[in-house]
Amino acid sequence: MRLTAGETGYIYRVTTVAMDRRTFLRATGLSLAGVASAGWAAGGLAPGAGATAAQATAVAIDELAASLDYDQERIFRFVADEIAYEPYAGILRGPHATLTGRAGSAADKAVLLAELLHASLLTTRFVVGMLDDAAADGLARTTADPAAVRRRREMALAGGARSTSDAPLAPEVRAIVDRLPEIDAAVTSWAATTLDTSATTIVSALAGAGITVPAAPGPLPLLERSHHVWVQVRFGSDWLDLDSTLPGTEPGGRLATQDAEPTTTPPDDLRHRIDIDVVVERIRGDALEREVVIEHTLFADEVTDAPIAFGHARPEGLKALGGGLAQLLDGGVRYQAVLQAGETSYIATSSVLVSGGGGGVFDIGETASRDGEATAEWLDITITAPGGRTRSIQRVVFDRIGDAVRQAGTIDLASVPAVELPRLGPAAAPEYPPLCAVYFISIATGLSRRPTVPAGMSGEEARVAAALGIPAAMHHVTRDTTNAVLTLDRGVAVHLDAPNLTMHSYIPVVDGDGSVRVRESLDLLHRSFGVLPVAGIAPVAPPGILAGVASHVAERLRMGEGLPADLAMRPAPIGPGAIVERAITDGTGLIVIRADVPQDASYPAAIVARLQGVLAEGWVAVGPRRPVMVDGEARLGWWLVDPVTGATVDMADDGRGVAMVEWAIDVVVVMIVAVVAFVCVGSASRAAAWNAEVAELQGIVKGLGGDVPAIPPSQGACG
Repeated sequence: MRLTAGETGYIYRVTTVAMDRRTFLRATGLSLAGVASAGWAAGGLAPGAGATAAQATAVAIDELAASLDYDQERIFRFVADEIAYEPYAGILRGPHATLTGRAGSAADKAVLLAELLHASLLTTRFVVGMLDDAAADGLARTTADPAAVRRRREMALAGGARSTSDAPLAPEVRAIVDRLPEIDAAVTSWAATTLDTSATTIVSALAGAGITVPAAPGPLPLLERSHHVWVQVRFGSDWLDLDSTLPGTEPGGRLATQDAEPTTTPPDDLRHRIDIDVVVERIRGDALEREVVIEHTLFADEVTDAPIAFGHARPEGLKALGGGLAQLLDGGVRYQAVLQAGETSYIATSSVLVSGGGGGVFDIGETASRDGEATAEWLDITITAPGGRTRSIQRVVFDRIGDAVRQAGTIDLASVPAVELPRLGPAAAPEYPPLCAVYFISIATGLSRRPTVPAGMSGEEARVAAALGIPAAMHHVTRDTTNAVLTLDRGVAVHLDAPNLTMHSYIPVVDGDGSVRVRESLDLLHRSFGVLPVAGIAPVAPPGILAGVASHVAERLRMGEGLPADLAMRPAPIGPGAIVERAITDGTGLIVIRADVPQDASYPAAIVARLQGVLAEGWVAVGPRRPVMVDGEARLGWWLVDPVTGATVDMADDGRGVAMVEWAIDVVVVMIVAVVAFVCVGSASRAAAWNAEVAELQGIVKGLGGDVPAIPPSQGACG
């Protein structure tokens, strides 16, 4: 149980039906094309995988071990010399992501080494010990070779399953591809300018408030020092130490003193854990109670290439599943929360009742019972690092009461407005739009590969997965490329030191005239970066600030900023960085907020409460003195800086990241191709490898009734 009870009571009657994703789709008869065209999802949009991450890892490990002739010495030399050391705590990437990104902590390198030795039929065990001062100081002085970092980025992008499509590019897509050099020049220039300007803004604002953040990377993570991990392999009747942390190390050597009994498997307490809960709030008598309807736990090192999707299904569509779901069909407008993690679908057996009547507006009446009616739903995610430190993220799915009313402590349940159930299509049944949204979560632990349609998908399922599911993962690719292209030249090598989570959301919005739009947002749920100095290049700004701003720049690139004028998104995406920029240009000015939001900041009460929660964690906020107008809407956003470490993230007033006001399906290909231009700069062969995916995206755009604007071609092509 991970929720803390406040005024609202919690119950933990967690009951789910778990089944294979394909079984779920067959039983419910859900068509992904139909789901997408209707503007809503029933959890069936999650890209699956032809092989699980574990199976894919096993194949890669077996092939690598064979290429090394199953030779213990060659395997050890490969992991020690070819897998770079990056200082972070515990087991984060596992063997798959460590191999893909060619880098890892001592623990992750040990896990990869053990897997390769197992594939060679050798017996191993794990040992944990404390580094002495000399060894710890040596690891803390690790620097990054920029050429090696870029090579690792190239290798990661070259990996992954290829689409088998040989469809030629449509002329309008070909026209965009022909402009890749021009597009790359535009987005690279914009990204560099935005990175430098934003970093300077933050540093100057903090300096004006008397705050100076570290100008160099911090010391070795404490857990990396106190829980150093290496492998021992059976050598006759003895055990031989194989500490693969640093290049050039010889078998039999080790950096730490053993202080615990060896184990055959790596300790779970050194792994990064992710807990995902779906929480529903309901009316019970004269009070409110909350119930956890889905509870899912996973380890970060096991989720590489395992996409996660969250949505809802109507119970009447689940009749074919039978069993524990039969009791859900007893009237009212209800939905079942569905979480898809890799190949498994988890369907909550406790429904979300939003209306006791049929279509239209629910008439509550004096005699109507509202018992059991849902007033809110949240997606709660908790990330637990080795050592027990937790980070909690909550996102609102819908809330009919609001934080301000809850904080006031007086909730009049009779005044809670009834829900409206519009039709999202001419022949569609009445629906509750917030529960027709679909959320795709992508988890990154190391260098990200280019996302592709999973091998187990085909036809409409593959095309919809490409158009809707892949964009969540594209942020990680763009962020890693931004770091390789921009931050290395500024003296900082950035790596992930904890799970980084993005959520790409598609939320239907019904206008007053009954037309349906889709609001698209890219939400960076959790970001955490480690930094290394670059050999021979002094940092141009504090490393933590550069790392955080680069991630934000990648977020804005993914949402279409920086494009040439004729390809630019209209209206432009709204995000924290753009809000801060607007406050500077319109004369609003910036303030630095430490512990308490000043009364003269003119912030709404609900936003003050959200920001105070962040400040209580030790962050310092840099943002507008008062709300600024962005496309006719009053908005707030901040840079959040940890003054101790310099770690930097951004946060908008709704707690989310960059959002587009409206999702225009006809610009999806433009956005993706623009990112491809940035990622594939200077590599015609790599750009050509993306062409099949671009053609697939063109297919889904056409299939959903959209189009790609014809763009005049220019000379030259990246692919």
